[in-house]
Amino acid sequence: MNHLKTKSLKDIRDLLHSNSSAIKRTRAVTYIFDVVIIMIAILYAFDLNFSKWLLLPAAASVCLHTHLSNLYEEKCRLKQQEVLLKMDAKN
Repeated sequence: MNHLKTKSLKDIRDLLHSNSSAIKRTRAVTYIFDVVIIMIAILYAFDLNFSKWLLLPAAASVCLHTHLSNLYEEKCRLKQQEVLLKMDAKN
């Protein structure tokens, strides 16, 4: 969070906006991979062996969910810094 202490309120808001865009993009791609996983699982339930096809979407989904988690953590840090800057501006 030290790198955020030197930023202005406008910079923090710009970072929040770009972070929100990245969250939306990553969430959309993650949903696509999750739907593919569900579709393969349904085919597997009907005795079609697509277990090899499940590896790539599952690995991609895990990576994307991890990236999404990191984006949400960054969003929280940015929000905290925004609140601190607003409080400093009021005083």
